[in-house]
Amino acid sequence: MEERLLAIWMDVSQLDNIDRDMTVFELGLDSIKVIDISEQIYKEMKIRLEWEEFNVISTFNDTLSLLNEKKALLENA
Repeated sequence: MEERLLAIWMDVSQLDNIDRDMTVFELGLDSIKVIDISEQIYKEMKIRLEWEEFNVISTFNDTLSLLNEKKALLENA
């Protein structure tokens, strides 16, 4: 999951390297790019992240943690 998420972030941001502790906004992304990341995550992983969640989990590492939590909930449902 981590590699797929990193590929999504790098593709959407068009960056060659992602600082995993910088927020999406510190990386220079705007709200449209955040939505693009969310849509790509859903398309590839079938896990939905809402816009509001990016206000709380705005770094790569935070996003990865939340995705792992949501995946575990889906698997145990």
